[in-house]
Amino acid sequence: MSSVTSCTSNTHRAMCAPPGERYEEVKRRQSPSPAGAAKALAGAAKAAAKEAAVEALAHQAARLGPVGGAAGPLATAVCMTASIYDSTIKKWNAEGRERNEALVRDNRDMAILMIATTSEPGLVPSEYLNARKCAVIGSRKDPTTHVAGRLATRVMVDAQRGDADAKALHGAIMTNFRAGRSAAYRMDIRSDQALKNALASDRAFAHAYATDPAFHQAVEAVKYQGSVDPVIFERNRASAMKTAMQSDELRDTLIHQGRTARA
Repeated sequence: MSSVTSCTSNTHRAMCAPPGERYEEVKRRQSPSPAGAAKALAGAAKAAAKEAAVEALAHQAARLGPVGGAAGPLATAVCMTASIYDSTIKKWNAEGRERNEALVRDNRDMAILMIATTSEPGLVPSEYLNARKCAVIGSRKDPTTHVAGRLATRVMVDAQRGDADAKALHGAIMTNFRAGRSAAYRMDIRSDQALKNALASDRAFAHAYATDPAFHQAVEAVKYQGSVDPVIFERNRASAMKTAMQSDELRDTLIHQGRTARA
């Protein structure tokens, strides 16, 4: 199975990052609990007190002038400033980078869903497609003007005009989405616990889920459908199982025919 993350063209680089946390998950993780909020407020107050002390020390150093007596207060002020930077500004910058990276992944994942559903209507469970559209794009926005829509359109248009990288990327998205969808129905993944069990019991499945965004999105889509519409889930699961059984029978027939021909 060719991975979506293996694309080489800078034109489609935004599509190729591995799966990761969604924006809302990162935001929730970074947002403190009530106890954490109180701790954060206390930390902010402490930082403000340090900043006031730094300013006072700086004034003292300026008043003393360029003499040996100023070295002590000035050095203390510099050290305290560095401490404030490490405990606040660097942390905020790191959290901001995490959120930006999550937004890029969300847009990429939405583009994958749009490519899959446009290329093969019905492949993406509508419940999941609509939920992710509301979360990433918004219910009133035109998907085609959103960054996710532009990503999807670029890949599909480039693939149609014969761009080799776009064709390979489109093919990997469709193949791996179908594989993830089939695996999720076959393994009866309709809840977080079912997914956890599947990841623990099947190493190949776990690797594909962790590394390929199209496979990952397909599994998430099936799991979501199972949680919100069990009737449709069961119908689709029965169809997927029947298709898989027919594929196995066809494969066995071809193998038998090949052995017979060689004999």
